[in-house]
Amino acid sequence: MPEEKKRSGVKVCGWLSDEVFSKLVEKGYKSHTVIVRRGAELIIGQTIGEHGELLEGTTKGTIENNREQAEDTGEQREQIENAGELREQLEEQREQVEALKAELDKAENDKKEHIEAMGELRELRAQVREQREQLEEKDRHIDTLKGELSKVERDKEDLKPRITITSCRSRL
Repeated sequence: MPEEKKRSGVKVCGWLSDEVFSKLVEKGYKSHTVIVRRGAELIIGQTIGEHGELLEGTTKGTIENNREQAEDTGEQREQIENAGELREQLEEQREQVEALKAELDKAENDKKEHIEAMGELRELRAQVREQREQLEEKDRHIDTLKGELSKVERDKEDLKPRITITSCRSRL
């Protein structure tokens, strides 16, 4: 068996949920050692080398780390608030879209009714035109009948016996 190199330090083991580990992998941390080292760096505020040693000149300080984390948390809260506002705006816009759809449907129905009314109006105009022509034809027929009636009356006058009564005096 090969001998394991002796290192100074403590081996750390721990359990993370699958969800937490998959998020770390998504962030680019593929090694368990790198994950543990990065977590320790964040806690102590100092960079740790590949072999677990503290690297000099890399101290950030816990206060600065806490400040950065607080800023990150503040930004996250702001983003969450913005997301809430955006959701409200989105919901308002959805309501507006639904209202506009309803108006559009009503306008479409109004348009169909208007088209139907225009068709009925055309039919009525055609009927009026036809009735006007019939009235004009009847007026011509009436004029013709009036002319014939006048002629008949003249003929009637001509046919009346002309009786002249002469007075006869009786001679007695």
